[in-house]
Amino acid sequence: MGEQKHESMVQSGIKKMLATIGVQGIILALSFVTGLIMPERMGPEMYGYWQIYTFYLAYLNLFGIGFSDGMALYYGGREYNQLPFSRIRGGTGLVGLFILLMTTILFLLAGRMPDPSSRFIYQMLALNIPLSCIPATVVSTASAVNRTSLYNGLNLLVRLLTVTVYIILMLLMIIDFRLVILGDTVARVLYAVVCLIVGRKLFFGKRGPLSEGIAELREKSSAGMNITLAAIAAGIMPVAGKFVVQISASVKAYGEYSFGMSLLHIVITFTSAAGLVIFPLLKKLGNKELAKHYPELSFACGALIFVAMFLYLPAKWLINWYLQEYQAVLEYLHVLLAICVPLGRLQLLLLSYYKALRLERPYFIANIIGVVAIIGATWTVYYFTESIFAVAAVSTTVYNIWCLLLERYLLRNLGQLKGFLKNSLTDVLMMICFIVLASSGRSLVFAVGYAAACMLYIMCHFRTIKGMLGARAKKRDNNMV
Repeated sequence: MGEQKHESMVQSGIKKMLATIGVQGIILALSFVTGLIMPERMGPEMYGYWQIYTFYLAYLNLFGIGFSDGMALYYGGREYNQLPFSRIRGGTGLVGLFILLMTTILFLLAGRMPDPSSRFIYQMLALNIPLSCIPATVVSTASAVNRTSLYNGLNLLVRLLTVTVYIILMLLMIIDFRLVILGDTVARVLYAVVCLIVGRKLFFGKRGPLSEGIAELREKSSAGMNITLAAIAAGIMPVAGKFVVQISASVKAYGEYSFGMSLLHIVITFTSAAGLVIFPLLKKLGNKELAKHYPELSFACGALIFVAMFLYLPAKWLINWYLQEYQAVLEYLHVLLAICVPLGRLQLLLLSYYKALRLERPYFIANIIGVVAIIGATWTVYYFTESIFAVAAVSTTVYNIWCLLLERYLLRNLGQLKGFLKNSLTDVLMMICFIVLASSGRSLVFAVGYAAACMLYIMCHFRTIKGMLGARAKKRDNNMV
């Protein structure tokens, strides 16, 4: 009976993951505005300035001191109406005061910057701190308590609001990065208001004693800060080359490199969202069940990522025929996109398992080591070569090695090291195959060769597929009985 329950939970999780992937498909379509239309309209230099803003915008949740991630960690798997709201409101109130203080201090410090462009960008980033932390708390809680519809709806809403603003600006032929940043901020204000309304129980109402609020803040932040910092570090690693290019190269070159990274983010849109959905499911499973289902989840993760890599073909075609100002990106785009394999695997599978097993501390330490390694490697290679291609190649290589070590540590804790070397070698060979075929410069050669490689990948995992199909048949027979 217990086994049937776990199988049912897995099936339910897969359905929710598929629903989330469907929503992400819509978001992916909207991403073409920011990833393709805006670069073409703005040009590499204006786009480069705007990308400085969006680059650091992704890390503003750091000022939430881990509270939202702590909420997801502690309340994952519970029902929303069963949450201790008075205690939570005490914690969110204290976090809000800290965020307000930091926003004020950083806004004033940014005002002292001599360069007017940098001054404007960093002051707007300071104002966006609360606009990032408030939604993060609501969205993290929604994903933790299995409110998948709300989670998907909020993710879709923020993209709809920002893309609507971008489209209006593009139709009005407004390409100045300052006005684009202002428009983006207005959209995020509206989104934060909606999050406050739908998540009002987390912020408004009767609060417990101050001591209870402090205890809530200490408990959630102390655990969640490891996840937050680890997530930020994990986010820095694949894009570490952007730091090098921003500081060492021209704004135009930074805009080109950022455009390549934006295509990377389009590819991994599905895996990042699906990973958040699958975490509450894993949280309900014991260690034995987590280990049991790892091979099939691992295969599903790899298959999803490798199929998504076919997006290289339309990306290449669009650059050649529509975004000709960015043709320099084609020199290293295929190498850059290969990082989607370890990155997608991390977001969909490894991070969810690390959180479910409460291995946030080792994950945090591993991320700090990884950040130091990849930043050191990219800076070193650029110092000697001054080549952006070399930066992309080193980023992909170091990140993949780091991800393999992270997975090995996880599988050792699960007692599932058998087959790790074979599966890892298969993934690496698929990455090499992708890079080599893309380097040929011939779309037909890439399409046919990479399709054949994907078929071989499926054949290599035939035993896992057979086991998955056998489990489904057994469940169907039991239901019939």
